[in-house]
Amino acid sequence: MGDHLIDGEFQSDKYPTTPRGKVPLSVKDPMAQDLLWEYAQRRRSVDAEFSDDLETAIRSHGFDPTTLRPHDGTVADAWNSFRDEAKVSDPALVASVQTGFSIGAATVASRLELMALRGNASAGEIAKVAGDLFRQSRNLLMAAIAAAAGVTR
Repeated sequence: MGDHLIDGEFQSDKYPTTPRGKVPLSVKDPMAQDLLWEYAQRRRSVDAEFSDDLETAIRSHGFDPTTLRPHDGTVADAWNSFRDEAKVSDPALVASVQTGFSIGAATVASRLELMALRGNASAGEIAKVAGDLFRQSRNLLMAAIAAAAGVTR
């Protein structure tokens, strides 16, 4: 860990000419296409032409946005996404992960409730925090379960 950090900034070893703090992603890389698609959606309100062009470039390299599963930000959604991607079938592993998602959901709900009660966040900020927390929890659980199951990603 830390091999790609120089003075606290990310530096690609595969693409050393990429400026520090920048992450090289390619519209040709199937592992990056859904991320770039999501970025185009988020960026649309700032620069619609950029978003249109990025979407066109991604599609031209075989990406089909209709294959994306809609995410509603719920625990069930996070669980279903995890289960589909990790192809988990061991009943004990499934029960363990479901428990983890439930605990994560309770933690997220508590944190969001505190934010709302303190009045220091808008509904949009609360929704963003919820989405970020669900994604972080999901990614951590996927990594842990994959390691426990001996699955390499």
